[in-house]
Amino acid sequence: REAPSYGSIMRQGYDELVNAIIRPPRAEYEVERLGPRDFSFCGERYVRKDLVLVNPRGLKLQCSHWLPRAPAAEPRPCVVFMHGNSSARLEGLNQLSVCLGFGFSLFSLDCAGSGRSEGKHVSLGFWEKDDLRVAVDHLRASGTVSTIAVWGRSMGAVTALLYQARDAE
Repeated sequence: REAPSYGSIMRQGYDELVNAIIRPPRAEYEVERLGPRDFSFCGERYVRKDLVLVNPRGLKLQCSHWLPRAPAAEPRPCVVFMHGNSSARLEGLNQLSVCLGFGFSLFSLDCAGSGRSEGKHVSLGFWEKDDLRVAVDHLRASGTVSTIAVWGRSMGAVTALLYQARDAE
């Protein structure tokens, strides 16, 4: 048996590196892990509303919005959580008590190519900034939120910066 050439080893290593970046292992989870759809926190009732948005590339994005059960007299601030590479909207649960404790709602989505959303690849923020824009546009049109903040971790932080840079233009 002939030993692989240096070039074929380099090519295989390069292909594995590219796949680790644009197609990392997909975070798979059951929707039940997002928690109950109706719950109490600090004496107030909240709901988790799951919805599907479509990005400019036509891919369906799985989203969740945790907000007060009873419509508020005034719209509340909302934090949009953007997950890291190889992660999903489930990661936003780590910020839920902080957001609700400050009187904010929390919106989290699986970017295209991540979690339960459609798509095969991630772009480390390049296309994900468009997913974020779809979420922000949805929230602005909903009438349920006042100001919107974006909280991102890892790839989600890059996504937030790319979105903000384009939004500032």
